Amino acid sequence: DYNHSPQLICKVEDKKLNFQGFLVIDTLLGGHCAGGVRMSSTVTEEEVTQLARSMTKKFGFLNIYMGGAKAGIILSKDNSHESRDIILKTFGQRIGFILKRGIYYPGTDIGTSERDLRLIEAGAGIKSAITAEDNNDSGYFTAFVAVTVAREIAKCAGIDFKKAKVIIEGFGKVGSAIADLISDETTIIGLSTVKGAIVNNKGLDIGKVKEIKRINGDDIVSAYKDAETSSLDDMLSSDSDIPFLCGKPRVLNLDNVNKIKAKIVIGAGNLCFEKGVEAACYHRGIYVLPDFITSCGAVLGLTLKGMGLSSDNITRLIQEDFALKINNLIKLSWLNGKSPMK
Repeated sequence: DYNHSPQLICKVEDKKLNFQGFLVIDTLLGGHCAGGVRMSSTVTEEEVTQLARSMTKKFGFLNIYMGGAKAGIILSKDNSHESRDIILKTFGQRIGFILKRGIYYPGTDIGTSERDLRLIEAGAGIKSAITAEDNNDSGYFTAFVAVTVAREIAKCAGIDFKKAKVIIEGFGKVGSAIADLISDETTIIGLSTVKGAIVNNKGLDIGKVKEIKRINGDDIVSAYKDAETSSLDDMLSSDSDIPFLCGKPRVLNLDNVNKIKAKIVIGAGNLCFEKGVEAACYHRGIYVLPDFITSCGAVLGLTLKGMGLSSDNITRLIQEDFALKINNLIKLSWLNGKSPMK
């Protein structure tokens, strides 16, 4: 990818509203592309460009005829709800010439909801077809694929998934869905939010964690009393078998990767790994697949849903066909003596 350049970078700036935004179209297939809208105070054009490239790879790996794209909006933390809504509408208005022609299909991402997408599309003058159900399904399918991949790797690595100690970095929409899927059979010993991390080597009570999250949001790390507070790096280097990475970009980097004790690492979010981390894991005997594979659940699930498949049929296809694809990829990696990324 060293010499790859996106097909289009569209920059939006409004000095009066004090915001900047980006739409990066990495590739167009049949004149169309898709990808989420990320909104934060730290998002950058470079990050959005890499995320757009990752979307191209997700569609390619899944053999879905769609180009990859991503949008980002830099939003100050002190923006009011009213100004935030105006910014979303203005962003939609500025890229309306692309949205109206059906060139770019936006989705939710970190910092955005289906309501935000409706505001963007209202600004462009189009009626949104996005529903709250799509947003909920997005997190569930992402989690389901991440867990399915973890199970397949565990089988190949000779690890008993039911005895695994797990940590979840980023206990948001995807992280909490992962916890729902695995809490009855694994031991979840740690989790983090933007407020910090907690660890209990005997296991967290996920039912209690979710109830506290409902009341306290990201402050669960201080409100949950049956665990030790921890730094993010200390949690990542704890005695876990499988960390699920669902939050912070490049959370695993060249400074902390050598402290990881886990045998399997699952990138359930986008851009989980700094450049060089996957190679470092491979050389240490840690099983890790590219995060554009392990985080592709929303793309796969929502595409199949759009084709008319029921949720039961989608999860069955993931458990059977997609799991077989992952199993074959791992075996090819071993047989050829190359990392899964290569």
